[in-house]
Amino acid sequence: MIEKSPAHSPAPGIMSARLRDVDDFPIGTRVITPSDRPGVVIAHQGAESRDDMHERCVVRYTDARGEDRNLVTLLPHLLRLASEGPQMELF
Repeated sequence: MIEKSPAHSPAPGIMSARLRDVDDFPIGTRVITPSDRPGVVIAHQGAESRDDMHERCVVRYTDARGEDRNLVTLLPHLLRLASEGPQMELF
């Protein structure tokens, strides 16, 4: 039996099983974008063309810099759930 060496295991927080897809981010899910801005998934967008078969999440920014409520369309594997990572105590 061959055992996996700990030196070759992925870093914590990195998904090694599969890339995320739009099903992992239902509409209404709070997410963090690659620029570390918070947002909420408001729609899913299908494949744009025959050459690009990737589905995307449409995210509306919810932070102070997004006062105009800008939208961004991103591939799901670039998003993080807002609840991932360390949580801060409020009291």
